[in-house]
Amino acid sequence: AQADRTLGALLERLEASGRAEHTIVVVTSDHGEALGEHGLLEHSDHVYGEQVDVPLVMVVPGQALLSLGAPATLMDVAPTVLGLAGLTAPATMDGADLLAGVALGERPQLARSFGDRPQLSWTRWPLRLVVDVATRKRQLFDLTRDPGELDDLALKRPATFAWLFRELVRAV
Repeated sequence: AQADRTLGALLERLEASGRAEHTIVVVTSDHGEALGEHGLLEHSDHVYGEQVDVPLVMVVPGQALLSLGAPATLMDVAPTVLGLAGLTAPATMDGADLLAGVALGERPQLARSFGDRPQLSWTRWPLRLVVDVATRKRQLFDLTRDPGELDDLALKRPATFAWLFRELVRAV
């Protein structure tokens, strides 16, 4: 609620100042907060959706509203803003211009935790594999059917699990 109020105030001031039509506003976060999901609270260090799936909203003057339909990464923000400014991102820059027709669902995403509970996740939309490195517990979720990551499909879909696990191992 505080973020909504603050963003609303910023957008109102931009509008009042006459700068809104010349300003790109990007709103995102570096992490989410657990509110009891998976038995965790607040800024815990894990790789489930409540921690790693964060909003990305871009207000672009003259652009119609657009929903990407698949997850992007924070690495995509800079190339996208550069593209909107008419600039080309350096070849060495990670990420992609989200408005340049990138097939987002085809790009796998790796996340890792850094705390006492080391975890890895490999998301190939709409599937997410979660591996607890310490306990070797492995879980598979279909994020379209189960956005809360409660129904572990690892034993129900062994071929899919094995495919994603091989990809994760190759990636790390």
